[in-house]
Amino acid sequence: MPTSRPSPRGPSRVALSLTAFGLLAATLWLISRVFLGLDFSDEMQYYGEIASLTRSGKFFQIDLFLQQLGYVFVLPFFKVHALLFPDQSYLVLFGRLLLLGGYVAVGGLVWRVSARLGGFSLAQRLAGLAAFVGSVPFLIFALSYNSMAYLLVVAIVAVALPRDRNPFWRYAATIAALLAALTFVYPPAGLALILLAGVEAHGRHDWRGALQLLSFTALDGLLILGVMIGLHGLDFGRDLLVGI
Repeated sequence: MPTSRPSPRGPSRVALSLTAFGLLAATLWLISRVFLGLDFSDEMQYYGEIASLTRSGKFFQIDLFLQQLGYVFVLPFFKVHALLFPDQSYLVLFGRLLLLGGYVAVGGLVWRVSARLGGFSLAQRLAGLAAFVGSVPFLIFALSYNSMAYLLVVAIVAVALPRDRNPFWRYAATIAALLAALTFVYPPAGLALILLAGVEAHGRHDWRGALQLLSFTALDGLLILGVMIGLHGLDFGRDLLVGI
């Protein structure tokens, strides 16, 4: 007598529906954060540093927190905003929209990589994307060392997963740029992942691979440092030491 078996389509449809709903809910919540909620301590500090850097072109003008070094990567966008709104109206709204764009860009990268890798069902890819979208560090929706580092770390993992499918030099050049940026945004995380990436490259490609990746990272770091000095002026080193 044949035994009844659950249809293979049933669970997959349930999983697909649940993960799709989860992604939709996380996305709507993320979009709502652009317009709702305001933190008058940390968030205002972040935007005070952004506003100061945009106006003066110098770091450490209103405080000595090293976190503001990471704003060099979004400064061009805020320069455009300053041209449109010289009084810096809608500064917080613009920053939140910019952060939302970062989530969209990195989320698109995660989706593309998971599709190229294969082995993931649509429900699994939707669940992963929902988890990424729903994870806003410290529940402060602002451009900060937390949120920017979060996006960079996810991007680094996404780039690293298919590393064997591309020439090593291309992988090393891409990951080095992200690692260098992360080191300025959130130094402990950047240094830890540089060490991890170097050890991993050595394990796969011996010392030459590790040296190539670390060399690319050092060159990118020097380039970023040069941009900061050119922007801030020759007294950058002195002001940085004061901050430290």
